[in-house]
Amino acid sequence: MQVHIRKARVIDPGSRYHDKVVDLLVADGVIVQIGAAIKVKADVVIEAKGLCVSVGWVDVMADYREPGFEHKETITSGLACAAAGGFTDVLLAPNTQPALSSKSIIQYVLQKAKGNITGLHPIGAATQNTDGKDLAEMLDMRANGAVAFGDGWKPVQQASLMLKALEYVKAFHGIVMQIPVDASLAGGGLMNEGVVSTGLGMAGIPALAETIMVHRDLELLRYTGSKLHIT
Repeated sequence: MQVHIRKARVIDPGSRYHDKVVDLLVADGVIVQIGAAIKVKADVVIEAKGLCVSVGWVDVMADYREPGFEHKETITSGLACAAAGGFTDVLLAPNTQPALSSKSIIQYVLQKAKGNITGLHPIGAATQNTDGKDLAEMLDMRANGAVAFGDGWKPVQQASLMLKALEYVKAFHGIVMQIPVDASLAGGGLMNEGVVSTGLGMAGIPALAETIMVHRDLELLRYTGSKLHIT
């Protein structure tokens, strides 16, 4: 099937068409021609005046709730929303029930994602059930499709455990992902600490809760020579 996109502004700094208004011809999902005014009889014509075309977006922490919390969101509904928003790929956070901390759960979510336009890539939990106590079987999960490892919205608090995780993934050139939050400083916080939080009477999270964790994890990274993505 051919799709003719007319008069779209290209947003791609790596392209010679960046910030230019052009026509695009897409055949079976692949862009085959770009030009100022393409003359072709396509199956579908999209008038894109005032709209933009860019490379696909990637969500590095998609919080879909399946398995365990399907009443909030399913993998199917989440991927449909991602596709509608221009996301070609998403990384799935491990904070489900059960957590993405075993190869069987990794296999389950990948099977559920089959057939969707947007690709799903699971983040395996760094610790069993994201409880921050014992390392999960990251090697097994990697062999079954996990692309990175971390405890998602429950960042690893123990420095010794984070150290072990960084050392473990080196065996297969894996990467650890961490949201930098020191829970002992951020506990009970609802928003950034500052004038606004004080004025609203809401518990604030000091910037220190983030910077201390970033500093700690960078030192562990230097010590291990591993790979870390700070979210």
